[in-house]
Amino acid sequence: GKEHIETALCFVLVGSICYECEEYDEALEHYNSALKIYTYLSETHEDLLCPVYKGLAQVYIKTGRTKEAWRLLEEAEKLCRKRVGKIHLIMAEICEILSAGYCSKNNLKKAQLNLNKALVIKKKILGGDHPLVADAYEKIGAIYKQKHNSQKALDSYSRATKIRVHKLTEHHPN
Repeated sequence: GKEHIETALCFVLVGSICYECEEYDEALEHYNSALKIYTYLSETHEDLLCPVYKGLAQVYIKTGRTKEAWRLLEEAEKLCRKRVGKIHLIMAEICEILSAGYCSKNNLKKAQLNLNKALVIKKKILGGDHPLVADAYEKIGAIYKQKHNSQKALDSYSRATKIRVHKLTEHHPN
């Protein structure tokens, strides 16, 4: 049915594909459809709003609606802390999106703070040698590079490289 939780999940998935294809209007339409369903289903599925808010915020950032994006990301962060706790991959993703936003505003200190939070979360959940941990190190290295701290950038990039060399085979999809 059109007000079922599984239908909302499908809207989120289609919205994420539309986002990846840079079809932002369609992505917004699908995320908003999911949001309506989750809102209708009440607080019992409040935790499912986090990925919807995250997806909407990403679209808003890409379309220049940064104030709306920040509001949603802050709301998603509050919901995630309340419903799923600080240690969840969605929290890491939210921290990374916030970091990108801070980078675009040239606030490298807050950008780095959020990336460090994402790294801690990913390491606790996935272990220190997961490719997503390597991604976090690479993003942190980019911040250090922007801050003209070559030694720390090199250290972060080296950690990312070490994980990738160890974990990614030639047949890995990435």
